[in-house]
Amino acid sequence: MQNLGKVKAAQPGLNKDDLNSIMLLVPGKDIVINFHNKVESYFRKIFLNANQLGRLVVLRNQLLPLLMNGQVRVL
Repeated sequence: MQNLGKVKAAQPGLNKDDLNSIMLLVPGKDIVINFHNKVESYFRKIFLNANQLGRLVVLRNQLLPLLMNGQVRVL
C-alpha cells in the first residue's frame, strides 16, 4: 500500500484513501501451512492434468489428419 501513490491505476471510483481504509484479515502462519497442506495435492493434480492435456492435444493433432485421409483405421 505504501507504493500506491507512485503507481497510476485506471480504476474509476477507487483511490488511495479507499484502499487504505480497507481492513484485511491476514491468517497466521499455522493456518497458511494447514491450508497449503490441504490444497497442495489438488494443485499438483491440476498441474499433472494440464501436462497430460497438452500431450493429448499433440497426439490428436498428429493422428486426426491420418484418420481423416484413411492412413489410419480404428479397430
